[in-house]
Amino acid sequence: MEVAFTIGGGGLHLRNYQMEATAIASGVPVMSDGDSLNSSGALPVTATSALNCIGLSVDTDRTASTLAQVAAGAGDLSDGNNASFVKTCINPDAVFRAKLSGGGTEDTALAIITQAVAD
Repeated sequence: MEVAFTIGGGGLHLRNYQMEATAIASGVPVMSDGDSLNSSGALPVTATSALNCIGLSVDTDRTASTLAQVAAGAGDLSDGNNASFVKTCINPDAVFRAKLSGGGTEDTALAIITQAVAD
């Protein structure tokens, strides 16, 4: 998923949020866990809930290995922990573009459904 444009035509509002998760990929909606983002952090949304969604990750993929590199390099740390920040688009008027897939893996064909009987 990616940001296509904003309805108002303005630029993107990007914020850095501390990650609570071990990995957040680019293009994944980001949510808080319901607590204050000042005390916890950002998580990727789940397959069943986008409650407390705060925006869309637009950063390069943040995985466990990139977080370990960040910690080893003593950069982008929060209080000396193995934490990093994910850049998130928080525009309320953002329009998103997403690729549809018919299965759990990328490029799975969408199933063709025909309507045999009218309702």
